[in-house]
Amino acid sequence: MTLVWERTSRSVSGDTQVETDAETERAAVSDAVWRQKGDTHYLTFADPASGDGAAAGKTVLRFQPGELVLTRFGDVTWNHTFEPGQTRQSTMRMGGFWLDVEAKTHELDVHVEPSGGRISLSYRMDVGGVTQEVHLQLQFREGATGDDRTHA
Repeated sequence: MTLVWERTSRSVSGDTQVETDAETERAAVSDAVWRQKGDTHYLTFADPASGDGAAAGKTVLRFQPGELVLTRFGDVTWNHTFEPGQTRQSTMRMGGFWLDVEAKTHELDVHVEPSGGRISLSYRMDVGGVTQEVHLQLQFREGATGDDRTHA
């Protein structure tokens, strides 16, 4: 299963909510695994290593109509639920620091077909007093490898 993701973020600061220029990250992962159980889908993949050689982690996305749960393991550990129109709090661990996170989900669009799908997620996130507008797009493709609805 191939996964292509793109994350665009803009920092927001001050009372006037001035936005900075957008920063975009893109990556392709060739060994993602997609599983389906009823209406719930699971997409698991290794995070690409950063350019500075930092160790990669692992991400698991659990999604169903109207909800996406993102769980990261590794140098960054985070578990957060996204639902359109909802503001949720969570805690992120980065290195030896624990950071409070608040994210308001603006949009979550999930489209799944037998051979893959796409996820579009937009949210406003505050992490330790730093606010960002984030847009994340993921596309995953390939055929089923068995009757248990596991795709690789």
